[in-house]
Amino acid sequence: MKAAAAVAGGFLYYVSLTGITGSQLPNLDEASARVQQVRELSGNRLPVAVGFGIATPADARAVASFADGVVVGSAAVRIIERAVNEGRDPVPALEEFVADLRAALCLSLESP
Repeated sequence: MKAAAAVAGGFLYYVSLTGITGSQLPNLDEASARVQQVRELSGNRLPVAVGFGIATPADARAVASFADGVVVGSAAVRIIERAVNEGRDPVPALEEFVADLRAALCLSLESP
């Protein structure tokens, strides 16, 4: 982490779990502590985004309480895959999911 933080630009991406993307969100206390460690290693010069295991708006809101960015990937892919397998246009379901994510994240910005 130290080497990556020293040369990174733009932002740092912290993978919140080891294993397969789309797995269960890990212990948030540990992830929060690691994000703080990554920030310190970078001299607090870069924002830290967290990904892996974030599948719901509630997950995104929880991670946003300690991270500068939240990365949601596999959950969106699953929504698209489900719709396509059912012969439906995936766009409406994905739009609803993104709107729910946005609402949860906006709520987290308003919280003290």
